[in-house]
Amino acid sequence: MSQLSANHTLFKAWLVENRGTLAKVTRAYALTAADAADLQQELLLQLWISVPNFNGDAKASTWVYRVFINTALT
Repeated sequence: MSQLSANHTLFKAWLVENRGTLAKVTRAYALTAADAADLQQELLLQLWISVPNFNGDAKASTWVYRVFINTALT
């Protein structure tokens, strides 16, 4: 399995496991529906970009949460 394929598989699994966290962070940091759509897209993009940086030192759900929060804060 190529690294890209492995990253894609991991990303898809994280989306399923953390969809509640995605919704929670989006609701907490977006004021309008348009802002929520933009923020959600940015959260997912940053998660995809960050997948190769995950080294397993933290629980995956904790790491995904931190990616979402750090992205929302910026």
